[in-house]
Amino acid sequence: MTRLIPFAIALLASNVAHAEPQQGDSPLVMPAAKRCLSQPLFDDLDDDTGYWASNGLSQEEVALSMDAFLPELARCVPAGTSITAEAELDMTVACNGRVAAVNVGEPRGLTPGMSACISNTMRYAAFPAHDVQGGFSFSYRLRLMFVAPPSRR
Repeated sequence: MTRLIPFAIALLASNVAHAEPQQGDSPLVMPAAKRCLSQPLFDDLDDDTGYWASNGLSQEEVALSMDAFLPELARCVPAGTSITAEAELDMTVACNGRVAAVNVGEPRGLTPGMSACISNTMRYAAFPAHDVQGGFSFSYRLRLMFVAPPSRR
């Protein structure tokens, strides 16, 4: 099941973005795997609804994790480039908090190389552990705006 998270983010930058790590960039580090949370037990239910389901990640947990990580996407825009772009990120986060899959869909204003970089970079985002053993999937609308500073003459 994919949930649409009704958040969008705009990243604003001035000449801090580049597609390849450059001197001064800190390398991305894969987050440590967390212990998966237990799925709810039937005995834990307060009412008799006839079914129970895992909780996955809340909108707030997704928003906090994405907000903390999105500045890393600056490495995906070549230095000196001004762009306004949008994409739909379809992501699956394993129960251990690591990103299991990323798809950059509907890219508008992104080159194929930028889309691939965003997909590869987002795999390093850290999320809280959750209780969906098959992974928690969601869609996230991403808006990017990078403004290159005027050249000095």
